[in-house]
Amino acid sequence: MANYVSVSYLQNVLVQAGQTPPLLQYFGALWTKGKFNAFESLELSQLVMNQNKKNLLENRLAEDKLECSEELGDLVKGFQI
Repeated sequence: MANYVSVSYLQNVLVQAGQTPPLLQYFGALWTKGKFNAFESLELSQLVMNQNKKNLLENRLAEDKLECSEELGDLVKGFQI
């Protein structure tokens, strides 16, 4: 539940143009710790797609850092990787 609260809070932080969203910074810190759980994988993928940073998503998938789920598959099926 702690991750959900953190993600929800960080999603609502206003970001000025050109700044890295705090949520992306949060996921960057988690990336060094291991694999993302299904919730984190989905949230990160949504953020990456919104930022048009396809290479980040490709890297996380190649490194087996994302937990695959049906929801994640539905989200990225139109996002060519």
